[in-house]
Amino acid sequence: MIASGNTHTGSANLLRTYFALGEASPGAKHHLEPGFEYCTGPYDHPICNFAANLSLDRMVANRIFDIALDCPHFNVYSLDGDVPMSRFERQALLVESGFEKCYELTQMGWTPSCPAHQPQIQPERGSDKRNEIASFMALQFFPKYSSGFRRRIFEATALAQSLELYGIYLDGQLVAASMLSEDESSIGLFNVCVDTAYRGRGLGRNLVAAAQFQAYEKQKFVCLQCNESLITWYENQGFRTSGIVDVFGLPDKRRTAIMK
Repeated sequence: MIASGNTHTGSANLLRTYFALGEASPGAKHHLEPGFEYCTGPYDHPICNFAANLSLDRMVANRIFDIALDCPHFNVYSLDGDVPMSRFERQALLVESGFEKCYELTQMGWTPSCPAHQPQIQPERGSDKRNEIASFMALQFFPKYSSGFRRRIFEATALAQSLELYGIYLDGQLVAASMLSEDESSIGLFNVCVDTAYRGRGLGRNLVAAAQFQAYEKQKFVCLQCNESLITWYENQGFRTSGIVDVFGLPDKRRTAIMK
């Protein structure tokens, strides 16, 4: 387990990333109320319909639930650093207000040290390349969803200019990608994905190593969130568990993960 200071640094980076994507969704709005922040938008997806940065009591939890009822799909993200400090107390307040826990993600972090591998992968700045990478990510993470659904996701990703998009090309074809979210203290590593036909060639490791080398040069902490199935893979790249993201939603089974 990583020290709590870095855990809170990672949580702050996650919040920055959530809201960067939410605000970039066309038609979405960022709201601030006592005890929480939230985003609402027209898409049937939590990328722009969610609450986070929680300081919960019973009244605040009930207010979030009332907001969720007016949205087509709404998630609540409970992170280390939120109030109450106990994740189980936060869970109890949200469940009492009417939410149910949908799933959880593991927060992981990497403390700067000189990486053995230093791949040179540069972020793509042009809109065409950002659109290509964002579309690739949406296809990798949501292959069974409609093209219209994926388009909403890739539009938000491409338009979030504060998030850097990286791609690996082989013979002119985009085969792997990642997204970095940098703030004063950390670099968030998100959406690492590789085309199924090119997995097992070390491309994902190259993307991770590129983020680590950049963080090493700037002496910044690297943070991410992942499913349980990927914990060992990231541990092999030097990451350690730093916390848990608990995700809550309305008890109607409309559940879609924002990112992996």
